Amino acid sequence: MITPLASIIGSGFLVLGPILNDSFGMFAPLMLLVLCGVAYLFGRAIRFNIAELNNGTPRPVLAERLETLSSWLLSFAYFISVAYYLNLLGAFGMRLTPWNTPLNARLLTTAVFLFILLIGWTRGFKALERLEEYSVGTKLAIIAGL
Repeated sequence: MITPLASIIGSGFLVLGPILNDSFGMFAPLMLLVLCGVAYLFGRAIRFNIAELNNGTPRPVLAERLETLSSWLLSFAYFISVAYYLNLLGAFGMRLTPWNTPLNARLLTTAVFLFILLIGWTRGFKALERLEEYSVGTKLAIIAGL
Protein backbone atom coordinates (compact mmCIF):
# COMPACT_ATOMS: atom_id res chain seq x y z
CA MET A 1 0.00 0.00 0.00
CA ILE A 2 3.02 2.29 0.47
CA THR A 3 4.27 2.06 -3.13
CA PRO A 4 1.57 4.28 -4.71
CA LEU A 5 2.07 6.90 -1.99
CA ALA A 6 5.83 6.92 -2.54
CA SER A 7 5.32 7.28 -6.28
CA ILE A 8 2.80 10.10 -5.89
CA ILE A 9 5.04 11.99 -3.49
CA GLY A 10 8.13 11.44 -5.63
CA SER A 11 6.62 12.31 -8.99
CA GLY A 12 3.95 14.75 -7.91
CA PHE A 13 5.42 16.91 -5.23
CA LEU A 14 9.17 16.64 -5.50
CA VAL A 15 9.51 16.56 -9.30
CA LEU A 16 6.36 17.66 -11.08
CA GLY A 17 5.62 20.70 -8.90
CA PRO A 18 8.88 22.52 -9.68
CA ILE A 19 8.69 21.54 -13.37
CA LEU A 20 5.16 22.94 -13.67
CA ASN A 21 6.21 26.07 -11.81
CA ASP A 22 9.13 26.64 -14.19
CA SER A 23 7.00 25.90 -17.26
CA PHE A 24 3.70 27.60 -16.38
CA GLY A 25 4.52 30.10 -13.64
CA MET A 26 1.37 31.36 -11.94
CA PHE A 27 -0.71 28.84 -13.94
CA ALA A 28 1.13 25.86 -12.42
CA PRO A 29 -1.70 25.11 -9.93
CA LEU A 30 -4.20 25.10 -12.82
CA MET A 31 -2.02 22.69 -14.80
CA LEU A 32 -1.68 20.48 -11.73
CA LEU A 33 -5.48 20.45 -11.49
CA VAL A 34 -5.67 19.41 -15.17
CA LEU A 35 -3.17 16.61 -14.51
CA CYS A 36 -5.24 15.50 -11.51
CA GLY A 37 -8.29 15.35 -13.81
CA VAL A 38 -6.40 13.21 -16.31
CA ALA A 39 -5.22 10.96 -13.47
CA TYR A 40 -8.83 10.64 -12.28
CA LEU A 41 -9.87 9.53 -15.78
CA PHE A 42 -7.10 6.92 -15.79
CA GLY A 43 -8.39 5.73 -12.43
CA ARG A 44 -11.90 5.56 -13.83
CA ALA A 45 -10.69 3.33 -16.66
CA ILE A 46 -8.92 1.10 -14.15
CA ARG A 47 -12.03 0.88 -11.96
CA PHE A 48 -14.09 -0.04 -15.05
CA ASN A 49 -11.63 -2.79 -15.94
CA ILE A 50 -11.71 -4.17 -12.41
CA ALA A 51 -15.51 -4.24 -12.49
CA GLU A 52 -15.42 -6.03 -15.85
CA LEU A 53 -13.03 -8.63 -14.46
CA ASN A 54 -15.37 -9.28 -11.55
CA ASN A 55 -18.53 -9.78 -13.63
CA GLY A 56 -17.54 -13.35 -14.51
CA THR A 57 -17.57 -13.17 -18.31
CA PRO A 58 -14.56 -14.69 -20.05
CA ARG A 59 -12.05 -12.26 -21.49
CA PRO A 60 -10.87 -12.34 -25.10
CA VAL A 61 -7.44 -13.85 -25.74
CA LEU A 62 -6.20 -10.51 -27.08
CA ALA A 63 -7.13 -8.80 -23.80
CA GLU A 64 -5.22 -11.45 -21.84
CA ARG A 65 -2.13 -11.02 -24.01
CA LEU A 66 -2.30 -7.23 -23.81
CA GLU A 67 -2.53 -7.48 -20.03
CA THR A 68 0.57 -9.67 -19.90
CA LEU A 69 2.45 -7.31 -22.20
CA SER A 70 1.40 -4.28 -20.17
CA SER A 71 2.59 -5.94 -16.95
CA TRP A 72 6.04 -6.48 -18.45
CA LEU A 73 6.15 -2.93 -19.82
CA LEU A 74 5.08 -1.50 -16.47
CA SER A 75 7.82 -3.47 -14.71
CA PHE A 76 10.38 -2.10 -17.17
CA ALA A 77 9.07 1.46 -16.73
CA TYR A 78 9.23 1.11 -12.94
CA PHE A 79 12.84 -0.07 -13.17
CA ILE A 80 13.69 2.97 -15.33
CA SER A 81 11.89 5.23 -12.84
CA VAL A 82 13.87 3.84 -9.90
CA ALA A 83 17.13 4.22 -11.83
CA TYR A 84 16.22 7.83 -12.67
CA TYR A 85 15.46 8.69 -9.05
CA LEU A 86 18.65 7.01 -7.88
CA ASN A 87 20.59 9.14 -10.39
CA LEU A 88 18.91 12.25 -9.00
CA LEU A 89 19.82 11.13 -5.49
CA GLY A 90 23.44 10.64 -6.53
CA ALA A 91 23.64 14.04 -8.21
CA PHE A 92 21.93 15.99 -5.44
CA GLY A 93 23.56 13.98 -2.66
CA MET A 94 27.07 14.71 -3.88
CA ARG A 95 26.25 18.36 -4.53
CA LEU A 96 26.10 18.82 -0.75
CA THR A 97 29.68 17.60 -0.28
CA PRO A 98 33.15 18.79 -1.29
CA TRP A 99 33.46 15.64 -3.47
CA ASN A 100 30.92 16.82 -6.05
CA THR A 101 32.06 15.15 -9.28
CA PRO A 102 30.06 13.15 -11.85
CA LEU A 103 32.05 10.02 -10.97
CA ASN A 104 31.27 10.35 -7.26
CA ALA A 105 27.60 10.94 -8.06
CA ARG A 106 27.56 7.71 -10.07
CA LEU A 107 29.39 5.88 -7.29
CA LEU A 108 26.78 7.04 -4.76
CA THR A 109 23.99 5.96 -7.12
CA THR A 110 25.64 2.56 -7.58
CA ALA A 111 26.15 2.14 -3.83
CA VAL A 112 22.48 2.86 -3.09
CA PHE A 113 21.39 0.53 -5.90
CA LEU A 114 23.63 -2.25 -4.57
CA PHE A 115 22.29 -1.67 -1.05
CA ILE A 116 18.70 -2.05 -2.29
CA LEU A 117 19.68 -5.12 -4.30
CA LEU A 118 21.43 -6.69 -1.30
CA ILE A 119 18.46 -6.09 1.01
CA GLY A 120 16.05 -7.53 -1.54
CA TRP A 121 18.25 -10.51 -2.27
CA THR A 122 18.96 -11.43 1.35
CA ARG A 123 15.81 -10.31 3.17
CA GLY A 124 13.10 -10.36 0.49
CA PHE A 125 10.23 -8.09 -0.47
CA LYS A 126 9.08 -7.50 3.12
CA ALA A 127 12.39 -5.82 3.94
CA LEU A 128 12.18 -3.72 0.76
CA GLU A 129 8.68 -2.66 1.72
CA ARG A 130 9.96 -1.63 5.14
CA LEU A 131 12.71 0.45 3.49
CA GLU A 132 10.05 2.07 1.37
CA GLU A 133 8.05 2.98 4.48
CA TYR A 134 11.13 4.74 5.88
CA SER A 135 11.60 6.51 2.56
CA VAL A 136 8.01 7.76 2.50
CA GLY A 137 8.30 8.89 6.12
CA THR A 138 11.44 10.84 5.27
CA LYS A 139 9.76 12.47 2.26
CA LEU A 140 6.75 13.45 4.36
CA ALA A 141 9.07 14.95 6.99
CA ILE A 142 10.85 16.97 4.29
CA ILE A 143 7.52 18.19 2.91
CA ALA A 144 6.31 19.12 6.41
CA GLY A 145 9.56 21.00 6.96
CA LEU A 146 9.02 23.07 3.83
